[in-house]
Amino acid sequence: MAIDWYMDFVDLRYEPEQDEIICLYYFEPAEGISREEAAGRIASESSTGTWTTLHTLPPRMRDLQATVFEIDGNYVKISYPLALWDEGNAPQLLSGIAGNIFGMKALLNLRLIDATLPAEYIRHFKGPHFGNEGIRK
Repeated sequence: MAIDWYMDFVDLRYEPEQDEIICLYYFEPAEGISREEAAGRIASESSTGTWTTLHTLPPRMRDLQATVFEIDGNYVKISYPLALWDEGNAPQLLSGIAGNIFGMKALLNLRLIDATLPAEYIRHFKGPHFGNEGIRK
């Protein structure tokens, strides 16, 4: 049996853990694509999904996939497990949550509105060398 990726990434009853990265997107689905499918495609493409049909899936991959947990009109909230990202690797995170998902043909428009990063992820960034006051000088 083939795995239909997109709806597997949508669980509107899911409650994110405190250690997950939460992203808020504004999106507009392309013609013929439901909001739920479009949201699932965003979560899929920005985490462990693929555009091809899979016939098998290692269990570890399910633990790493993003989850759409709220859709409100054209806004969607997606949670990402922390284990999906390397510690202290901001370019990797940005390429996932704000990378090639912006070129998906299933969407007319997509904007990353907000990203909430848990303390466990942020602790790997030491901050500005001279502190906030040093930056302001």
